[in-house]
Amino acid sequence: MTDKPDLIDLKNSLKTHSDKYTLITDIVDFVRKKIPVNIVDLKLHPQLTKLVCDIIEDRLKNNKKKINKLDVLISVMREIFAEVGLNEHDKNVLHQQVEFLHENNKIKGIRIAKKVFKNVGSWIFRKFL
Repeated sequence: MTDKPDLIDLKNSLKTHSDKYTLITDIVDFVRKKIPVNIVDLKLHPQLTKLVCDIIEDRLKNNKKKINKLDVLISVMREIFAEVGLNEHDKNVLHQQVEFLHENNKIKGIRIAKKVFKNVGSWIFRKFL
């Protein structure tokens, strides 16, 4: 028997759940790092919802695993606001915000040009400075 569990790959639904949890923790860490103010004050702020939706859209652009994006959003918000919690009213408001953003084509992933510019810029900075 092997002593290295890293050699065992997750498959099918376990892989999907693992990817979903990794995505949620990555987004929560990003939001907490980028927004240093008291995040509780932004509980149902539309720009926060849009930011999280844009990140989810970018990360799940080719959603072959059929991860439900709304479930990811609710899970992210539940983690971000763990100290105050999300009630059913908050979930309904989030759902309405997502519907509005989706109907008006406001949810967009990160453009390829921006990704390339950021990566090339950071490479130049590391290489020459």
